[in-house]
Amino acid sequence: MHWASQNRSGVLDGWANIWRQAKAEGERVRGLDGGVRRVRAHARSYEYTLDSSQAAALTFRLLDRGASLRRDTARNVVSLAARRAPAGLDLLARGLGVDVTPSRRAPEGDPVPLRSLGLLAGAGISTTSGSYGEARYVIEQRWGRTVASVAAATSTPGPRRSEASAP
Repeated sequence: MHWASQNRSGVLDGWANIWRQAKAEGERVRGLDGGVRRVRAHARSYEYTLDSSQAAALTFRLLDRGASLRRDTARNVVSLAARRAPAGLDLLARGLGVDVTPSRRAPEGDPVPLRSLGLLAGAGISTTSGSYGEARYVIEQRWGRTVASVAAATSTPGPRRSEASAP
């Protein structure tokens, strides 16, 4: 056998072994980043940017654990009091690949309530399209929340801008 074919075979065997090991462990590959960064002794809160579906998943999981969260919409940051942070925050954030930063500030912003989630369906909205199915999958499988289909005909929109600003 030629050395090049042996080398190619060895590389392929190496990748096959890595694949078999990952498949046997049943784990999806997650980002290597995430978790609580440099815990400070005088941290008053923990903060993370709400910039991904993984950050939303962390938010829902913390709410499910009874954490009192606040969202500062100006900075797009979610914060929680350090003294009331649930056990395993670092492990949970690391598993989702979300960077959580200790802060000396008190938690800021509006309280984040645990609400029911709904997806619009009905006339003009295809429930068989990729976007609807993908959204439902992320909400139910990744975020661990239940979702209800809301008929578009029963939802009440607010006034249009042109109507609201009319004299």
